Amino acid sequence: MLFSQDRVAQFINRSFEPVWESVRPVPILRIDFGDGRVLTRTLHGNILTSICTAEGQLLDALPGIYQPDVYIDQLDQLRLLAQYFGMQPPDRRTQWLKDYHLARADAIRRNQPPQRFLDLKRFAPIGKGAIEMPTQQLLASNPQPIPWPPNGSPYGGVAERTPTQGDAATLARWKALADDTRLNETTRRRQIHELLAQVGLVRPEKVLHPIYKDVLHADLDDPYLGLGPTLFENYPFAQEDAQP
Repeated sequence: MLFSQDRVAQFINRSFEPVWESVRPVPILRIDFGDGRVLTRTLHGNILTSICTAEGQLLDALPGIYQPDVYIDQLDQLRLLAQYFGMQPPDRRTQWLKDYHLARADAIRRNQPPQRFLDLKRFAPIGKGAIEMPTQQLLASNPQPIPWPPNGSPYGGVAERTPTQGDAATLARWKALADDTRLNETTRRRQIHELLAQVGLVRPEKVLHPIYKDVLHADLDDPYLGLGPTLFENYPFAQEDAQP
């Protein structure tokens, strides 16, 4: 589990005020084999990491599970996003945030590497004029070139520590995680940026359902979490069971 890794948990606790919220009850699957053996397990859903202001308004979100290096890097960028957002004049914040999401969505559509926020602690003092720059200029002002892909490997450099022999199942899991990270940072992040560019500054619950349904494909209002066709396709009594 991503959050059980010490370096991930430490970064989150050091950088944010973490809150865990369950958006629906955890589904439990039970299979009775008829001979006294019963298999019981939970069905994993999907997660959304939402970065909010102190007032609880949504700034940005990371969809799904990531490779740890990429996840920490993206969280660090969202930490800086929150800092720069708070430095904007209150009457400009909503439009500034919309511009940020528009710029990010456009970069992903054009398959360009993401531009990055400056870490103010690493550079000389930055004046009020620089802080209040339009989002596009602020993002483009990083004087250090950022390699892409990061660390020379797709989406974060975790491949350097990927097992290379022995456990085929472990290798398959690492590949699946890398593939999911790539999907998160392209298609899913673009969809989230496009949505937040439209709605502006809102509380997470205002966009929770459309993100889960349209981005993560886990409709929170679907009692079968999208498994209905698979569960009932060949079940001969589906219509009878559906009747009150």
